[in-house]
Amino acid sequence: MNTPPSKGVSGLIANGITVAGRSIIKGSQANALAAANQKIATLQDQIRNLPPTFRKPNIVKEPYRVTSIVTNYRAELSAQLEFNGTLLGRPTTWIATTEFSTEEVVGNSNRNVPVRQAQPPDLSAIAHTLSDMIAAQTRSSVSNWLPILRDASFEIVRQRLRDSKASPEIVADRTWELAQRWEHSGVPVPDLAQIETEVRTQLGLH
Repeated sequence: MNTPPSKGVSGLIANGITVAGRSIIKGSQANALAAANQKIATLQDQIRNLPPTFRKPNIVKEPYRVTSIVTNYRAELSAQLEFNGTLLGRPTTWIATTEFSTEEVVGNSNRNVPVRQAQPPDLSAIAHTLSDMIAAQTRSSVSNWLPILRDASFEIVRQRLRDSKASPEIVADRTWELAQRWEHSGVPVPDLAQIETEVRTQLGLH
């Protein structure tokens, strides 16, 4: 039997594998088999290079406490008008409030639990805020005080004129002068017409 010259492994894969003159694996099948063998060899190399042990993270739920802290601050100011030693009307009270919020976290830092101290309040800033609020309220109250001062001024002037036994002419002059001052300052005198009538009567102009 004549044996054909060997073509090598590549030749066998390219032309297929023939045993006893009979083809058992075609060339395309041989190529697929060789590729599969190469993948197996690669996987075996990767397995051999794997470390002997694996580290698996152990996750444990660690409870911790979060405390919300809210501090309320309040400022109060009371005042009452005084005119020549006489208290006028009722005391006026202004109130201002504000709050400061922070959080405190208590836990085990060794277990990576967040730990945070409560932030201290800025007392200077809080005092400034409260004083600004009180100042704004007092400014808005001035317009409410002026009518009280106006009425009290007429009462006091008239009482002083009576005590000094001033003449009707002087009473009329002082009363009218006071009324004009309030009018010119932007504070209307509700009974201005009546005052004018009284002045004209005292001066004999009626």
